[in-house]
Amino acid sequence: MKRKLRIDLNELDMALNSGMPAFSHYLDLHTGRVLWVSDIDWTPQGLVQQRGGACEWKRNVLLDAARIAFDGQGRYLAIESGDPYRDYDDMISFVATLEGGELQEQLQCAIYDRGASLCFRRIVARYPDLQERWYAYKDARAERRVRRWLEKHGIERIA
Repeated sequence: MKRKLRIDLNELDMALNSGMPAFSHYLDLHTGRVLWVSDIDWTPQGLVQQRGGACEWKRNVLLDAARIAFDGQGRYLAIESGDPYRDYDDMISFVATLEGGELQEQLQCAIYDRGASLCFRRIVARYPDLQERWYAYKDARAERRVRRWLEKHGIERIA
């Protein structure tokens, strides 16, 4: 039986693909909330040092870190980092959907050159219809990745 949770797919996608090694990400299996915890906060010294003078958001992050660190009931599911090349793979895949011609050639050159992502986005931005297609394509692929991750962990998203 799948666990049913109310989850923000965009937040889960960001956690899956954050590429930020200084953070660990967890899904709260009771609330569906995605937690971002600084790895620095995991140390007992970090928890003690930050306890007194931290602002409210920092205290909340520290509380989340402590809850995760001392969770013995499996409430928090680690969100492992995804493929660091997913954006690049999305660009390659998108360019392959185009019908040839000069625009496809420009984009192919862009993605195989230095600064591929920026160059790709600049070219796409010149064509509003293409830009709209690109973002719809990219969003659909991201949603599929997130849904596969949820399926893998036996979780069903409810609205």
